[in-house]
Amino acid sequence: MDSILSIGEASGNLAHKIIESANDQHRPSLYKFSETKKGRNTFCLGAVRDMEHAEERAISQSRKIKKFLSDSGPNVLFVLVGSTDISGASLSILEHLKERNVHILYVQPDLELLDGPKRKKEKVTFQILQEMTRSGLFERMFIVNNNNMHNIVLDVPAALFWEKINEGISQMFRLVTHYSSGDAILGSKKALTDAEKISTFGVVNFDSLDESLVFDMSEITSKEYYYVVNKELLEKDGSLVRQISDSIKQKIKSGGVGISYSIFSSDFEGTQVYCRVTTDRVQSTALID
Repeated sequence: MDSILSIGEASGNLAHKIIESANDQHRPSLYKFSETKKGRNTFCLGAVRDMEHAEERAISQSRKIKKFLSDSGPNVLFVLVGSTDISGASLSILEHLKERNVHILYVQPDLELLDGPKRKKEKVTFQILQEMTRSGLFERMFIVNNNNMHNIVLDVPAALFWEKINEGISQMFRLVTHYSSGDAILGSKKALTDAEKISTFGVVNFDSLDESLVFDMSEITSKEYYYVVNKELLEKDGSLVRQISDSIKQKIKSGGVGISYSIFSSDFEGTQVYCRVTTDRVQSTALID
């Protein structure tokens, strides 16, 4: 990707972590939208009262935003945290990226901590972005839920909570996006349909292939497993490929979901497994449906 766009402080912190985890030779530029902060590659929308006010501010500064984004490049990752007041400007900002290849990383907050009006506004933004992605306006939308991420990283000291959550999301996102387009040494890949554009990701137990996903996705249509194996293991363990193949066959036999897998050589110790899970259906917000 050429650049990452973030809107608000929370998404800006996550965007910084994604950039930090990137390869130094391919480190994207960061463009930030803020309520108050000014600086290099930062656009100050001004203080907002609520989501509607944020949208009004973005519309009134449309020409300035277009100029601000003019050098952001053809491949853009748009990072936002749902329910924040400033996220109300998202759709207006995305209007300026229609000619770009845009991926969205949407972080869903803990919905039980939101009051009724904010939950409803989060739902509207969440579903509109999915519909726009499915229609082909954006390349793909990745969904993360903070509660799910917390369950994966487990016990985290309060002072380091968001730092560790963001580290976990950024590292997993980087690995999954890298391996989804990487050159595997072995595997079987299933092509996604044009409608399969809503995705999440997670870590996988090597023996059982049980997934710990960062979002509880419903009506899954495709699962892609990425085996990241220490290169010495690949050279010496003659049973490894058979074990992987048998596990994948069991998943295929369960039916209902397209399954693919890829094996990659790595300097990491042992074997790590990640997955990208995809659907062609808009996901709902269960608490208010």
